[in-house]
Amino acid sequence: MSLLQSKKKEKIDITGGTLGSQPDTIATRTVPESFSIALDEMISGTVAALDTTYLRALATHPLGNPVLQLLLELQFTKSGKQKTKDATSLFRKLLPDDPLVQGTTSASFVTSLLYDPVGSRLLETIIEFAPGKVFKSIYKDLFREKMGSLVKNETARFVLAKMLERLSQEDLQHAVKQISPQIPTLIERSQSSIIKTMIERCAVRQIQTDLVADAILRGYGGQRTNLLLKMLKLDTYDVETMAPERKKQLEVQDSGKTYALLLAQAMPPAMLDAPGQLREIVTESIVSSTTENLLLMARSRTATHVLQKAFTCSSQTKLFVRQTVQRFQEHLSELALDAIALYVVDIFWISTESLFFIRERFAQELLEHKTVLKKSFSGRAVWRN
Repeated sequence: MSLLQSKKKEKIDITGGTLGSQPDTIATRTVPESFSIALDEMISGTVAALDTTYLRALATHPLGNPVLQLLLELQFTKSGKQKTKDATSLFRKLLPDDPLVQGTTSASFVTSLLYDPVGSRLLETIIEFAPGKVFKSIYKDLFREKMGSLVKNETARFVLAKMLERLSQEDLQHAVKQISPQIPTLIERSQSSIIKTMIERCAVRQIQTDLVADAILRGYGGQRTNLLLKMLKLDTYDVETMAPERKKQLEVQDSGKTYALLLAQAMPPAMLDAPGQLREIVTESIVSSTTENLLLMARSRTATHVLQKAFTCSSQTKLFVRQTVQRFQEHLSELALDAIALYVVDIFWISTESLFFIRERFAQELLEHKTVLKKSFSGRAVWRN
C-alpha cells in the first residue's frame, strides 16, 4: 500500500547529494531488471487468488478502484504488450473476452464502468495506458458510433476526453462530426472540458475545425460580438452603466469562480492555439469589444490570460495588434498600477516591437506618469520592463 501514498511525500535524495540540493520534482529513475521481475511477481500474486467477479466488484469500490488503477498502469507500462494476452494477467481477468465486442460480458462491464462515478476512473486508466491494439479494439467496437450520445453524459465525457487524446486523424475527424452537433447543449450545461480537449487534439492532428467553430457560435447565441465576454461569463455585467464601486468589486471577485466557470474560461486559449475560424472568433470578439470591456478583461485574474494569449499566439497579425492596442491608449498608466493588468502592459510592449509609432506613444504616456508609477510596486515593474 506504500505505493499509493502521495507522490509529494517522496523526498529521496541521490546518494552523496547535499540536503536540499535536489529539485522538488519526481523524475524517472533507472531501476535494476530484478525490480521489474519482482513487481510482476507481486502483481501476479496479488490477483492470483481473485477471480473476475471479485476484481470487477473492486472496480466500483472507493478503495479498491485506486489499487486496480495503479496495478493496471504498472502492468501496461512495465510488463510489456505481451502481458495483456496472458489469461492470468490482471487486465485479462477483468476483461477476459478477446475480441472485446458487443454482446460479451466484458463489453457489458465496460459499459457499466462508463456510467459509474468511481468505475469510470478505472476505465480512464485502461483507455490511457492500454496497448494500441487493445485501445483500437475497445474504441472501434464499443465507442466509435456512440460518441455523439455519450458526450452528453456527465461521467462518460471524462472517459471520452481520454479517448480523444489517442485517436488517429481519421478517427478524430469522425468523432468531431458526431460531437459537434452536441456542443450547444454542452455549453448550456457548462460542460466545456470535452470541447477544449477536442480543440486541442484537432490542432495537434491538423484537422479543420469549422464544424466546431460554427457549433460554438450557435451555443453562445450566433453573434461574434461580445462572444468572448459570454465565454468568460463577464457579459452579465453592464459595465458602461456600472457604478465605480461595483466595478472594483468585480475586479477582485475571480476567487469565487466555480469549477465549471474556470473550465469555460480555459476554452478561449485553446481556440487561439487552433489556426483558422476558431482563432478568428476570439480575435474578432476582442476587436469588437468596447474599451470598458477590454479594461475589465485586463483586470480579471482569468480573462487577462486570454487577452495576453491573443497577442502572443503564433502567426498573430499586425492588424489585430494595431487595432486592439490603440484602444488602450490613455489607460496604460492605470493598468500599470494594477497588480493583474500590469502583465498586459508588458505584452503590449513586446507585441508592438515593429510598430514604432505606437511604442512611442506608449512610452510618452508612461513617462508622463513616471512619478506615480515609481511609487507603486507594479508600476516599478512595468517601468523596469
